Parts: sequence; C-alpha cells; structure tokens
Amino acid sequence: MLAKNIEGFQCCQLRVNPVAVGLLCLAGLASVATSAKRPPPTHRPVYMGWKEFRASAEVQAPREIQKRGKIYTFGTALFLSEPGEGIHVIDNSSPEAPRQVAFLRIPGNFDLAIRGRYLYADSFVDLVIFEVSPAPIGVRYARRVKNVFPYDMTGTMPRNQRFWPTGVDRGQGVVLRWEALEKKEGRP
Repeated sequence: MLAKNIEGFQCCQLRVNPVAVGLLCLAGLASVATSAKRPPPTHRPVYMGWKEFRASAEVQAPREIQKRGKIYTFGTALFLSEPGEGIHVIDNSSPEAPRQVAFLRIPGNFDLAIRGRYLYADSFVDLVIFEVSPAPIGVRYARRVKNVFPYDMTGTMPRNQRFWPTGVDRGQGVVLRWEALEKKEGRP
C-alpha cells in the first residue's frame, strides 16, 4: 500500500510547462512597466462653463476661414466646417465668385449633416440644429439637444507634440483647448 501511495505520488508530480512560465514572467514585467511613474503633465485644460457653452451656438456675420474641414452642399449653398469652431455658409450660386453669407459659431464642432431643411452639427457633447433655406440662402438657430455624445475632449488635444495632460474636471464644462504649463508648474 505504501508503494502504491509513493507510486501514486510520483504519477502526480507537477510538470512545469515552459510556455506557461514564460507568459507569467512577461505578465510580471508588463505590470512593472505599467506601474512606472508617468511623466509630469505638460498641458492643462482651458474650460468653457456649461451655461456659456449651452448658449454659444449662434449665426454670426461671415469671418475669414482659418482652417478647412468637411464640406457639404445644399442647393446653391456650401457649408464648410472649421474644425472645433463652427461652419461657414457660402453662397455658390455663381461658382466663379462664391460669397460668404454667414458663420455658424458652434464650439466643438467637427461634423455636420443636412436632412430636409435642417442642418445637424455636433458641439462637443450636444447636437445643435439649424433651420436652412436654399434660396435665398438663410440659416436660423433652431435648438440644442443636450448630452447626445460622450464626453470626449480628444478633438481639442494638440497634435504632433509631446503631450501629458492634467486631469479633466467635467464639472467645469467642456475643454476648449489645452494650455502648455510653464516649467515652474511641473513641466520637465
């Protein structure tokens, strides 16, 4: 009987799988790598408060185009987005001499669509709706639908540069842009 127990014990010896040991080692190294200290922040958010943000969409006089985004046609009108800022309304009834008609100020705007007589535009977390008429070209603010989109401020983050942001406090409003921190404020 003792021999059987010894033999049984020998049959149940732990065999080490080298692949499993390797994976455990890699997992351990990964946890050490991810727990490494993060660099100090390089930028802080600049906010627009919720009340001001929710009152910010409006039809304004035409202004100079700074940065071109998406373009949408509606009759003889062109709607040219200026990423993060709003939408330029252009009368293209004479393609050889297009004329700016208005600027739709929509902070946090990156996309637009027109269906029927309504222009729909994102504004950070909200959906803003304008009523449009084709001839003569006219645009009128219709309404805002709150909290349609997730709170995602990545569209305002600087591109092509080293960037470690400080935390974002959603309670303060939407992040309009990111401001570089001075060296004395913890920047390397």
